[in-house]
Amino acid sequence: MKLQHEFPLEAPRIAVPWGISEVAFVRLLEGSKIERVTAGQLRMRATILGGLEHPVSFYFEPVANGLLRRIELYRSPQRHKRKGFHDWQARLERLLGPGELAGRTTAAHLEGVTPTRWRLKNLVVTHEYDHLFGRHERVVFRWG
Repeated sequence: MKLQHEFPLEAPRIAVPWGISEVAFVRLLEGSKIERVTAGQLRMRATILGGLEHPVSFYFEPVANGLLRRIELYRSPQRHKRKGFHDWQARLERLLGPGELAGRTTAAHLEGVTPTRWRLKNLVVTHEYDHLFGRHERVVFRWG
């Protein structure tokens, strides 16, 4: 699967290779509005997962001179939480196929949703509810 080697952005239409340096990433996306959140973390608005326009966070590890190892989507919906969770889940399943049950968190239990995990050789994708900074839904693509 191509996703094991690169993360596809639909808009801008660019495939971002896993393991790319932060400097090369910025060059690759030249002309796009990229925000530096903190050292080793960049964020931009992009279209992904079959037409979903959403902020996407890119994490480079280690922080200094790091390589792209993680991509995250997260949101803290106030309404229609289950409907939104199931929409993201359906998009992920169209891309990745059916996943496996991931460990159920307290936040997921409270929201009535089932966390899911996909393992694709060197890529692990999780979709869950977390409560680190208040309850929020997140999808994590972790490479390596």
